[in-house]
Amino acid sequence: MPLPHRSSKNLSMAPAGECPVCGSSELLEITISVVGEPVSTTLCGRCEWRQWSRDGKTVTLLEIVDRLRQQQSAWRRRRI
Repeated sequence: MPLPHRSSKNLSMAPAGECPVCGSSELLEITISVVGEPVSTTLCGRCEWRQWSRDGKTVTLLEIVDRLRQQQSAWRRRRI
């Protein structure tokens, strides 16, 4: 199933807990610990829209991966 078109506007969660793309209320939120910080992803069960957040602010998946890379580099420097 192709992903829905994503416009350049900020697609953050609607106040009523509805998907900003399709309006579905079938949302799933998963929170994990990334380098000791809670990071959440919210997924729409209907259109597969996804949003990542940290400290209540929307972030990109690239920002999360970059944080993991920074931590991995720090761990490697300590082991040398």
